Amino acid sequence: MQYPRLFQEGSIGGVAIRNRIVLPPMATNFSGTDGVASDRTIQYYRERARGGVGLVIVEAAYVDLKAKHRTNAMSFAEDCNMPGMRKLAGAIRAEGAMPAIQLGHNGRLISSRSSGGLAPLAPSVIPHRATGRSPREATLDDIQSVTESFAAAAARVAEAGFSMVELHGGHGYLLQQFLSPYSNHRADHYGGSFQQRARFPLEVVRAVLERVGSFPVTYRLSATELMEGGLGTEEMIQFALMLQAEGIAALHVSVGVNETAFTVGQVIQSMYYEPGNLAKYAGAIKQRVTIPVIAVGRINSPEVAESILARGDADFVATGRALIADPHWPRKAMEGRTEDIRKCVACNVGCIGRIGFQQDIKCAQNPWVGTEFEAGIPAAPVKKRVVILGGGPAGLEAARVAAARGHKVTLYEKQPQLGGQIALASVPPGKAELQEIVRIRKRDLARLGVDVRCGVTATPEDISSNTTDAVIEATGGAPASAKVYTDFPDRVVSSWSVLTGRPVAGRRVLVMGGGMVGLEVADLLAAQGKQVVVTEILDEVGQNITQTTRATLLSRLENAEVEILTGVVLERWGAEGVVLRKKDGSIQRLNGIEDVVVATGSRPNRVDMAKPENVIWKRIGDCEKPRDILSGVCEAAEAAMSL
Repeated sequence: MQYPRLFQEGSIGGVAIRNRIVLPPMATNFSGTDGVASDRTIQYYRERARGGVGLVIVEAAYVDLKAKHRTNAMSFAEDCNMPGMRKLAGAIRAEGAMPAIQLGHNGRLISSRSSGGLAPLAPSVIPHRATGRSPREATLDDIQSVTESFAAAAARVAEAGFSMVELHGGHGYLLQQFLSPYSNHRADHYGGSFQQRARFPLEVVRAVLERVGSFPVTYRLSATELMEGGLGTEEMIQFALMLQAEGIAALHVSVGVNETAFTVGQVIQSMYYEPGNLAKYAGAIKQRVTIPVIAVGRINSPEVAESILARGDADFVATGRALIADPHWPRKAMEGRTEDIRKCVACNVGCIGRIGFQQDIKCAQNPWVGTEFEAGIPAAPVKKRVVILGGGPAGLEAARVAAARGHKVTLYEKQPQLGGQIALASVPPGKAELQEIVRIRKRDLARLGVDVRCGVTATPEDISSNTTDAVIEATGGAPASAKVYTDFPDRVVSSWSVLTGRPVAGRRVLVMGGGMVGLEVADLLAAQGKQVVVTEILDEVGQNITQTTRATLLSRLENAEVEILTGVVLERWGAEGVVLRKKDGSIQRLNGIEDVVVATGSRPNRVDMAKPENVIWKRIGDCEKPRDILSGVCEAAEAAMSL
C-alpha cells in the first residue's frame, strides 16, 4: 500500500478506528438556530464518513445556552436536541467511521448578543484585542455552573451514541483563557501560578470523566499561543502531562489564539504556510506523553499526512479543509488515485472566511458543500450542445458540470493555455498552489471528453443556433483603467502586466491600490528587492481579503518594510515627486518613486457578439461582475445545472 501508516488501524481510549485520518471539528453553520443538527448537517458529515475518514469529530457544540457562539452553532446544552444528535452519530457510524463531537465554551470571544445580552464570561476583565469587547469576570458560581454544563453535555454525547467526546481547550476559548497568563489575572485560587491557572480546566476534565466513566474523552489544546505574555510550548507540555494523568484519552494539538491578526492567521493557516508545518508542535508533546496525539494544520495531501506519521510527530492526522474540498480523498488515496484528489489550496474564502460573517461554508474546489443530500450531479433529461466561452476557473467548472450531466461540451479559450486569472493570481509568493484549481479541472475535462480549444476565439458561426443549444459566457475580467497624471507615462504599468512578467526597472515603486491584487503585487516586488509604497483611497487595505489570509499577508508586508498609506489619492507624478491628496484636502509628497503600478481592480470582459436566437445564453463569474474565485465557481455549477 502506498500509505501504510495512514491506513493502519488505530485506537483511542479502546475505540478501534479504521485508519489514522481524522476530520477535525470545523464550523459549518448548517445547523438550525436552535442548535439542532439539521438534515443538511447530517448528510455533510455522512459524506465525509463515506469518503473513508477514520474518526469524525463534529464541530464544536456549546454546552450552555449563554455560551452560544454563532447563530447556527450546534448545541449539546439541552436534552431536547438529543434525537437529532442520535441521528447524526448513527449516520457517521453507518459509514464505518467513529463519531465524536467537540464541546466548547468561547468565553471572552462570545458576543453579548449571542449570550443573551450578558457581557462575555472570562477569567479576568481584559478587553479582547480582536473584538474590542470587555468581558465580565467569572464568579465562583459561574465557574461551578460552567463545569456542570460541560459534564452534563458530555453525558448527553455518550447517551447519543457517539464514540468519544472532545473538550476544546485551545484557540483562546474559555478553558485556555483560564490557563493563559495573558488572559488570567485573577487573585484567587483560579489565578496566579501555573498550577492555579490550570485548576479550572482540570476541574472540568475531572467532572466530565466522573460523569461519563470509561467513555473516552479527548482534549484539544494549543501547544503555544504565539504571543507575548501567553503560553509557550514548555508550559503546554506540562499541562499535557497533567491531562494524561487525569485520564484524557488523546490530545489534539493545534497552536494559536483568536486574539491578534497574527495569531488568528496561525489557527487556520492560509496558503502562505508550508503544508503540515504545525506538526512539529504535536511532535514536541508526543515525545513526552504516552497517549495518542493528533496533529492538525494544513495537512492537505496523503503525502503530507504519511510523512507526519513516519516522522513520529503524531499517531493520527486531522485534515479539515482538505475534507471539505474533497470528502473522498481518503478512499482515493487508499485506491491509489491520488491524481483525482481535489486538493485544498487554503484560500480560506469559502470556509473560515464565510464563518466569520455567520454564513454557511462553501468551497472554491467543491461547490457542492452543504448539498450532499442532493446525491451528486444528475444526468440532464435533454442532452444539449453547450459552448463555454473562457477557460478560467468559472468556465472550467461550468464545462465540467455540464459534461458530467451528459451534455456535449466545447470550451473556447483565446489564450494558449487554460486557467484565466489563476495564471496571474498564482505568481505572487506563496500563491503557486492556486494552480491546483486548474489542474484538477483539466483532468476532469479530459476524463469527460470535453472538446477544449485553446488559442481560439469563438466566432458567430461557432455558436449559431444550428450548432449550439446553450452558451455559458465566462470570459473573466480585464484590468480597470485609472488615469494617472504623470510626466512619465512609460513608467506606469498595470498590475496584470507585472504579474505576467513585465520587469519593473526602478528601485522605489508605488503600487496604486490596496486590494488583494495590489498587496500581492507589493509582496512580489518586495521579494524582488524593491522598496514599495502602497496607496489606498479607503481607510484600510485588504478589505476584500478573508481575515486569516489578510493577517498573514500584512505581516509579510510589514516584515518586508512595505510602506502602506491609506486615505490618499494619487493626484500627480512629476518632477516634484508624487503628490498625494488626503481626505482632508491636505497634500503629502513622496520622493524617489521610479515606477507606478496600477492595481485598482478589474472590470467585466464581455463578448462583443450578437446572441443568436433560440440559444440559451448565461453569463457567469467576473464577466458578469468581478468577484472572487469562490463566487465564480459556484455560479458556474449553478448555471450548468440549470441547462
